[in-house]
Amino acid sequence: RQMCKETAAISQLKLDETKLAKNADGSFRLFYSVSASTPEVVIVIEAVDAAAAESISKGAVKEWIDYNAEAYASYGADQVPKLENAVNQTNGNYVFVIVSNDAPAAQSFLNAQIDAALKQLNAAKRNAPLPRESGLRIHSKGSNPQLDSVFIIRNSSERTHNPK
Repeated sequence: RQMCKETAAISQLKLDETKLAKNADGSFRLFYSVSASTPEVVIVIEAVDAAAAESISKGAVKEWIDYNAEAYASYGADQVPKLENAVNQTNGNYVFVIVSNDAPAAQSFLNAQIDAALKQLNAAKRNAPLPRESGLRIHSKGSNPQLDSVFIIRNSSERTHNPK
């Protein structure tokens, strides 16, 4: 099932597979959770390097956001602001995309999660104790179907998606 979501994400975002990091089994390192009837989405993409992440963010992801904003304008104009205010940022080799009802809250939450992850990484580099798991939880509230996912990073090579 994850492979289908991965393939759908690569296809819909028109991602250049040569810029995507891969797991040992050949699968791509990305997380994609989308609402079926609204533009809410959470996407985390690991690129091969920071330059590839920046290229994905400014290229394929921006084009995907713009395309969807234009499409929603013709049949769901009330959804367009979610896309116009989407979080689309990079940090190192990662691209983070969040389309939600509350972009400032999503941005604030994402920044806090990145800061926490960097603190954990720095603690690990100093041989300080590192918690076994850290989690990323995105929860969109509103009259639309809720997007509720948990992305858990167990270690640098294993990523799992656990829907609630």
